[in-house]
Amino acid sequence: MLIGNASDGDARRVTLQFTAMKQSCNLHKYRQYTLDMPGFTYAAEKVFLIQKKDGGLVAATAEDLTDDIDPDTLCLVGVRRLHSQDPIHNVKKLDNVMESVRQIPLGPKDIAQSADFVYIFETYGAFASHLTRNAVLRQDRQNFGDCLLRSSLDCCRLLRDSGYKSTALMYDMHRRYIQIFLGERLSMYERAVNCGYVIHFMRLQRLFVKHHPTTNLSQHSWTYQTYLHV
Repeated sequence: MLIGNASDGDARRVTLQFTAMKQSCNLHKYRQYTLDMPGFTYAAEKVFLIQKKDGGLVAATAEDLTDDIDPDTLCLVGVRRLHSQDPIHNVKKLDNVMESVRQIPLGPKDIAQSADFVYIFETYGAFASHLTRNAVLRQDRQNFGDCLLRSSLDCCRLLRDSGYKSTALMYDMHRRYIQIFLGERLSMYERAVNCGYVIHFMRLQRLFVKHHPTTNLSQHSWTYQTYLHV
């Protein structure tokens, strides 16, 4: 359970996130929920489940805990002061960068690009690819439905079969991110696996771009705000 906030403004979101998470750095270590992200020194706040004197259970934050409580006896049930964008907004930003950057390298010879959808649409048609002309051209970048079509299982399969494996991998990552929040039948374990996949995928891509001599993060990857929000 993550207790957070969401907004429609990137600059406002970053300001609120850093303000709230900086406050958590003053808590005791066992109350801090730290993020395993290079260069990110802020923290969120753990929410514990404690037993009241009458035998009942209650969720307790830092204000409810005293220093004499053994942290090993506490049950972690949630995290607060962990701000994020809403997942629908994040998916649109992940997809929009494919139109603005055009090509995102995943390796020395592996390029993910939006132009591959044109070939899929013209070769297999709308019925087989599950694509529409608007989804291919991304004329409305705020249309979440187009993002769903481009990251569908059938579309990713056609991309792989046509030799566009890098683009298929990119949109398989998008699909996994969508399923974390909107998947109706996924277990908590499956959602956690998808979380790990998305995080490591984005980290490895940015590490490759950062250390490759002919690429840079500003032109060949997501913006830092998008990376941080996802």
